[in-house]
Amino acid sequence: MDEEALKTKIREDLTNFPEEIVEEWVLRHHRRWPPEDVSNCGPIFLFKSLDFWKNVSWNLIDMEVSDFSFSDDPDNAIYAIAGSFSFDTEDPSSIFREITSERSIEILSYILEHGEFPKPPCLLSQDGNYEIADGHHRLYALRVATAVDNKLKKMNESSNIEFESLLKEVWNIKSRTRPQSTQKVWLATVN
Repeated sequence: MDEEALKTKIREDLTNFPEEIVEEWVLRHHRRWPPEDVSNCGPIFLFKSLDFWKNVSWNLIDMEVSDFSFSDDPDNAIYAIAGSFSFDTEDPSSIFREITSERSIEILSYILEHGEFPKPPCLLSQDGNYEIADGHHRLYALRVATAVDNKLKKMNESSNIEFESLLKEVWNIKSRTRPQSTQKVWLATVN
């Protein structure tokens, strides 16, 4: 099935999903539609049913960075991505096949240069908690960018200039922008 036909099938089922979410999340992870088991759509859909996703409302909101708190569960993909920064390897036990240092560094470079996500991540708000539906790399890169920014605040001026220089050279950043305290996110809430 070609991409346009696939997108049409997805849009027929998920009429409540904004086009950007269909393209950046659903279409990127699914090459056939509908999912094999519509009662449990697997890890990409947080193990929820297709009917569940048909009944959420999406809003593009500005969210305080301090509100980004997620589980410390070691199986959480955001922690597996941390390994791609540290060890330059993929986590073979992870269900998330796109964990690569190159991808993480690309997103980190964007955030360091622009101060914001390249595209808003998708979060599910349920029972007062957030689950990351799409955007694990972006959220982790924001944490790293914030840590870099905090480190620069604590350094003396000459060390700061040296570190800024290194950032520009290593990550090909034209100019650094502090991470914004609010970021755009797509937030799904259950109807």
